[in-house]
Amino acid sequence: WALLQFLIIARIPVQSNGAGVSEETGLVSSTDSEATTARLIEIYEAIYEGAESFLRAEYSVCALFVICFAAVIFVLISWGTGWDTARGFFTS
Repeated sequence: WALLQFLIIARIPVQSNGAGVSEETGLVSSTDSEATTARLIEIYEAIYEGAESFLRAEYSVCALFVICFAAVIFVLISWGTGWDTARGFFTS
């Protein structure tokens, strides 16, 4: 699956046609290195904060999923074989 996705994405051309991007409209200007560094740090921090928020939300959903299905599995084990088997499973 990963190879298929790689091949699909690798076919997309990554080229700048130059339209709409200039020294005035670009993300950073190459004339002032301190301003460039500050702007790049600002962009980095925004990306980092967004990624961290996404992962926190993703892990919350995954934890809820695991807890719910663990409860379902526990109930099904207990219901089908009796509480003695379930208690033995958790105490062994």
